[in-house]
Amino acid sequence: MENQNSKNVFSVPSYKGTTFNNNGETNRRSYKTKHDISIIKQRIDSNLHLRIYKEKKCLVFGDIDYCPKDIFNEIIELISNEFNVNIDDISYTTCKKPNDIITSHWVIPKLSTDFETLKKVFEQDKFKKYTNVVDGKNHIIVDSAPYKNSWFRLPYQTTEEKEQYHKIKQGRTADFFIHDIMEDAQPFKKVFEEYFESTPDIKDTN
Repeated sequence: MENQNSKNVFSVPSYKGTTFNNNGETNRRSYKTKHDISIIKQRIDSNLHLRIYKEKKCLVFGDIDYCPKDIFNEIIELISNEFNVNIDDISYTTCKKPNDIITSHWVIPKLSTDFETLKKVFEQDKFKKYTNVVDGKNHIIVDSAPYKNSWFRLPYQTTEEKEQYHKIKQGRTADFFIHDIMEDAQPFKKVFEEYFESTPDIKDTN
């Protein structure tokens, strides 16, 4: 049964003290989607977040983090090739951090899928090889961590912990509502090859 809150958006000024149980009950104020889109288009910061669910179908989406500015376009191109779309088909935000670091949320509105598939896609070596050391810690730039039940911060919104907002560089506000799948969206599926260590042959001694 679809959670009644899956079509709502929530004001999350801080992640501290936030509750959200399996029944969709939360201590954060909720809004209806149409109202939220209007707020975001006006670039009003109301700390708006989606609650995203790993069991629900979604648009193809992801997170780019700790990305050096000079390879950001390379990462976007790698994503477009993986999903066999043009770069113009990718809606994305950017948030510029110190030392020419970019973070981004991106969505491909024409493709639908599920969290399990996306997690496997971004656990491939061709994505995991992109890393960056920030403050002495090594970070994976295209991470598979977002594909779980969690909060998803919308464009032009901040929290106490995340004071810089993401600007939409390409696409529409509505594209970032990742569980709102258009009727003409095409399903994305990928066959992953799994390799198993072969069991040595056992000779028949009878």
